[in-house]
Amino acid sequence: MIRRGIEIPSELIAQGRANQLVVFVGAGVSMDSPSSLPSFDGLADEIARGTGESPLAAENSEGHSTLEPLDRFLGRLEQDWGVEVHLKASQILASPMSEPNRLHRLVVKLFGPSGTPRIVTTNFDRHLEGALGDQRVEEARSFVAPALPLGSDFEGIVYVHGRLGGDPKNLVLTDRDFGRAYLTEGWARRFLRGLFSTYDVLFVGYSHNDPVVSYLARGLPPDSERKRYALTAEGRSDHWKLLGIEPIEYATPGGSHERSAELLEDLGLVIGRGASGHEEELKKIVGRGVAELDAEGRDFLLWLLESPLRHLFFSHTKDAEWTAWMNGVGQLAELFDGRALDRDLNQWFARDPLGEPGHEALHLLSNQPGIP
Repeated sequence: MIRRGIEIPSELIAQGRANQLVVFVGAGVSMDSPSSLPSFDGLADEIARGTGESPLAAENSEGHSTLEPLDRFLGRLEQDWGVEVHLKASQILASPMSEPNRLHRLVVKLFGPSGTPRIVTTNFDRHLEGALGDQRVEEARSFVAPALPLGSDFEGIVYVHGRLGGDPKNLVLTDRDFGRAYLTEGWARRFLRGLFSTYDVLFVGYSHNDPVVSYLARGLPPDSERKRYALTAEGRSDHWKLLGIEPIEYATPGGSHERSAELLEDLGLVIGRGASGHEEELKKIVGRGVAELDAEGRDFLLWLLESPLRHLFFSHTKDAEWTAWMNGVGQLAELFDGRALDRDLNQWFARDPLGEPGHEALHLLSNQPGIP
């Protein structure tokens, strides 16, 4: 389905409506005001402030210069310089001025007022809990690493790398922390393998070069039939495709997250909107007529015709022009090839035989091969 010029996969919408979607939230969601928290790169810079240290440059096997991974850099600050990495991180992120922002609320709204929230985050802040509490009467469960639930069966918010408010040492920041989470103890890897094998996943707030993504990729089973999607700035799709993740590209003029927010808002409307909401949009489109039908409206109608709500289309398209339009987009083929299994379609096509729709139907029939 096209929304504001961006193609949203129909499968993503279907899984969201079936409550089989998990939203994976990264640091980019907490960067906009009034949250105003740093990215993982920015957090590492703030932790290192005053030490004079920065990630080391190294040469890879192809002879290109690369920077030291940030988890290894933070580990070096802790081991070689005695920096209390975890404590400093918790102090930086626990700013009393930081509050949930629009993106947090839009993530929560993807699940609607009565759906089951399934949110996983690598962030340490508690802004998703705040946004969830603002929207729902019933409090959702929270799970904090390393005490994670089964990835194949959970509800609520999962802090897969730890959360503020507990012992800072439990935050996953350094290479040693990531090693425990994904290798030696493996609790993050086990959780993610169950999750990625059971649910479709939408990544929000991750950049194409986010250091956390390289660890998350270890939990991606290569043979899973589940789909994975990532909201990403345009021109950065190759990285996601290499991981078996389908990119949903949006433009970011001036580096703003505004387009990302717009896309989340539209996605929440499509997933969370009930039949009455879809009917209202349908009536607006039909009211403008076929001549004013744009690509987005056309895409919505085609999506509706493939959904369990297709009867709404037949209820609100009374004019002959819609009979011609249905023929033009191939929706009448089953009437002419003998299948004709859809009762609603049959009745709609044969309605008002003495009026304009009837004349249009007769015209279409007379132009079919083999029909006298």
